[in-house]
Amino acid sequence: MKKVVILSLLILTTLLVAPKFIGNYVKQERAGLVAQVNENEAVTLTTDSYQPGWFSANVSSTLTVFLDEDKTQKVHVKLIEDLSFGPLMITDRGFLLGLGYTSINLEFEDTDSNQEFIELVNNKLHIGALLSFNKNVTSFISSDEIRYENADKKLVVGSSSATFIATNQKYIVGDFFWKGLTFVDAEQRGVLESLAFTTEQELVSGDYVKGNAILTGDSHFSLQKVDIYHANNHQISLSELTLDNSVSLSDDLLALSLDIKAQEVSVAGHDYQQAILTIMLDKLDFSALQSLNNTLSTISPNISEQETKEILLKALSSVADRMLVKKPSLKITELGIISEQGKVNSDFTFSLDKDRFDKTNLNATSLMMALDAEANADIPMALLTKYGVGAMVDNFVGQGYVQKKDDIVAIKASFQQGQVTLNGKAFEF
Repeated sequence: MKKVVILSLLILTTLLVAPKFIGNYVKQERAGLVAQVNENEAVTLTTDSYQPGWFSANVSSTLTVFLDEDKTQKVHVKLIEDLSFGPLMITDRGFLLGLGYTSINLEFEDTDSNQEFIELVNNKLHIGALLSFNKNVTSFISSDEIRYENADKKLVVGSSSATFIATNQKYIVGDFFWKGLTFVDAEQRGVLESLAFTTEQELVSGDYVKGNAILTGDSHFSLQKVDIYHANNHQISLSELTLDNSVSLSDDLLALSLDIKAQEVSVAGHDYQQAILTIMLDKLDFSALQSLNNTLSTISPNISEQETKEILLKALSSVADRMLVKKPSLKITELGIISEQGKVNSDFTFSLDKDRFDKTNLNATSLMMALDAEANADIPMALLTKYGVGAMVDNFVGQGYVQKKDDIVAIKASFQQGQVTLNGKAFEF
């Protein structure tokens, strides 16, 4: 019994004394994060006041976001933080274990922004962050529903929530969900429903805060429905849209794949099903991308558009040889859709020939001269006829530029050294 009492007293003493020392550590960690944020010239973060207590601290900061190169247009956001010190904390998310937890409310201040907008969004966005004992950070982000309505307009922005876990400042796992939005005005109305996002990524180069991060890993995006009407005419409709993205690194070469699908698509009265777009970008030289990324991250927002363009062209020229020697390629391995007239299938391949690429003269002409491209497509003749090009296609069939079998038009095209060929025959525009 005596040992239990002594142990209990030790635990109680630790819980009472530890927050004071942990609080000093959390303050230092916060100061380091503020310094990192201020390395980005597009924003400044200033701590206006820091009022520490034994178990917690109240902090007030101002985040300034510059909207133009002269830093004359800007937005001020007041950050009101409620810091709690570990090891055991009572927070707005209940009891938590860790080094520290902060709950942040954002208040947009009136500058040149729209006062009506400010009143709508103030106190609607909530951020929380937990610093664990191993210095991993779990971020909690949520927003409340926002409603705006006047005589002829209505906007409802649904609530959202997100959780992201950063481990060893290298790995990120997270998810995001947004209920969507509804809008109505005198001429249009529309709805966007249920947007979700999940990701699992690894930082392989750069820094999140500095804006030069290169990440590998997988992400998944889904959107349940989009409907847009104009004057009661159905303009656009999408249902069950998904997007899967994967980035991988092997032998110092980066590869990216993107897979987009939609169960149903309707545009201006034309209905389609099972739309799919699959893109593969591979053999990207990793070190060249790092160099380019580092250069782009150091471009000051305070320089002119022309100066930015010159820096960008110089950066692209400096890495062009290193990129092209690896023979990177862009492939659309599948672009297809099902219409009432039948299924459309197509694929495309694009690459740049390093021997024909003039890196000293980066413009559309030099790119076209270095471009090699191939395309294949199978399209129902009935669909082409519906869009008014049936007679032209029959003419191309007669000239041997395309083939037609069982009412399916087969197109095989290529582009090399400025010359287009269709079904192996040179084609002149």
